[in-house]
Amino acid sequence: MHTASAQRASGLERPRVSIDIVGCDAALAREAQRIAGIELRATLVDPAPDDTVTEVKATCRGALAALEVIDPTTGKSLGRTVALTEAAPNGRGRLLALAVAELVVASWSELQSNPEPRAPPATTATLPLIPRSMLRSPTAFRRFDGDA
Repeated sequence: MHTASAQRASGLERPRVSIDIVGCDAALAREAQRIAGIELRATLVDPAPDDTVTEVKATCRGALAALEVIDPTTGKSLGRTVALTEAAPNGRGRLLALAVAELVVASWSELQSNPEPRAPPATTATLPLIPRSMLRSPTAFRRFDGDA
């Protein structure tokens, strides 16, 4: 069993998380990082993670925030998009923080059922934001191998 996952599973050490929030208002980003750290009961570390740090990247683009969690312990990467305008302006930091925390917990929950994951290490590939108009388009996911 990985040392970090064994410590996390036994509760001996607070999990280490790197939360990088870009493109958001600076005050919103600080509030979201603070609240997410509290919700996760985690130690927040700089965005230069090692193989024991769960990495979170939130990228704000207008009314949306694209979230990506990369967990080297489970070898998985998860992504989600959150509409920040679903909350009042003074609640958007909390909304972002809770969305981050829930996505991280979803990644960590695998350790309960599979304490020795064998997936290859996750990478920091950036998830593209897909405009809603493309999701509704019948050609949005058409194969581009020459077949029409």
